[in-house]
Amino acid sequence: MEVNKESLLEIAHRYFTRKGLDVAFNVDTKKIDGKMQKLDMVASDHSGKVGILVTNWDRSIGVNVIRKLSRIIQATELKDGILIGDSFSEHCRQFAKDYKVQLLSRSKMLQEMDEL
Repeated sequence: MEVNKESLLEIAHRYFTRKGLDVAFNVDTKKIDGKMQKLDMVASDHSGKVGILVTNWDRSIGVNVIRKLSRIIQATELKDGILIGDSFSEHCRQFAKDYKVQLLSRSKMLQEMDEL
């Protein structure tokens, strides 16, 4: 079995560009309080901008990352948030639903790209 050597960030970039979105990396977004917040990526189209955090950990991603992304979305003009990682805890999955943050895994992005 061949291992995909692309980084999670590279896969995410390919995934969103294949979906026809414009993608910017390492984006500083201005929060309501005037402070700047860095996001790994921002994907945009005619309907607005989506803030993206890419978390490449060797362990499951927990609820604190969902809370962080949710606070960023609420404090900026971004319409939605997407958290990208390899593995999400059950609590993280539930919090994502409650905070309206979309979760995307490496395997889901690769599978959807194969279907495009």
